[in-house]
Amino acid sequence: MDAGIGQFIPLILIFVIFYFFLIRPQQKKVKEHKLMVEGLKRGDKVITTGGIVG
Repeated sequence: MDAGIGQFIPLILIFVIFYFFLIRPQQKKVKEHKLMVEGLKRGDKVITTGGIVG
């Protein structure tokens, strides 16, 4: 029984590392982007990723 649990520990460890290095930072970027877009109002100057100024 203990050997079965021991096999899952590396898998769980990989998932935790994956979460902290990939998923969590992406969620933070999405949240910051949402706040920035919500803060925009008509007439604000913006530059798109493609370089269009408007």
